[in-house]
Amino acid sequence: MINDLVEYLQYESPPKKHNIILNDIYKSPIIDTEHMKKIADLLFTNQNKMINSYSLLNIGIGYNLAPNWQNLFRDVFQYTKIANIEVWMPYIHYWQYQNKFPVWYADVRSINTILPEKSVDTVLWAQGPEHVEQHEILSIYNEMKKIARHSIMFVTPWGKYYDYQEEWNNNPFEKHITKNMDVDSYLGTNLQTLTVSTKDQPDAAMFAYEFLT
Repeated sequence: MINDLVEYLQYESPPKKHNIILNDIYKSPIIDTEHMKKIADLLFTNQNKMINSYSLLNIGIGYNLAPNWQNLFRDVFQYTKIANIEVWMPYIHYWQYQNKFPVWYADVRSINTILPEKSVDTVLWAQGPEHVEQHEILSIYNEMKKIARHSIMFVTPWGKYYDYQEEWNNNPFEKHITKNMDVDSYLGTNLQTLTVSTKDQPDAAMFAYEFLT
């Protein structure tokens, strides 16, 4: 286990959450198209299922990407403990948001060695599942269910528009390995899926989610 990560995600007597306003979700930079409002609507509808969630483990930070998902969970859904893991060490060095959202070096494929069971409320894997083998998605999901208390959320492209992506920034983990992401990419899981835009288009996305309690 990564002991300081385990410790960081713990909390006691969190503040009571206030009601969420849908327009506040719409204002998030992650909701950057009319199509993405479908995801905002879904999260808004299910806010009561996150009312007792305060800790988030985000998988992957990318190459100095703005922490839009992290900001959404902190500022709108009122999470108080947000941590990241990243497998490519240079990205950790470059990332300028560590003071706001700390990051640990770890590989999602070994997530069962990172955190103990039921140690984080929500696990978010955005723009990540397409970077591993198809069979690995199921095994990673099963391990995530062990460590998550309340919810699991995946975000990927929908279709094959970005299938061409190979490694870049000298990072072999940037390659898209599982092609043509679609609903059947999650066979064997209990994930529900929401697709936005039109499949195979640049803005086509798939949001997969499971509320555990």
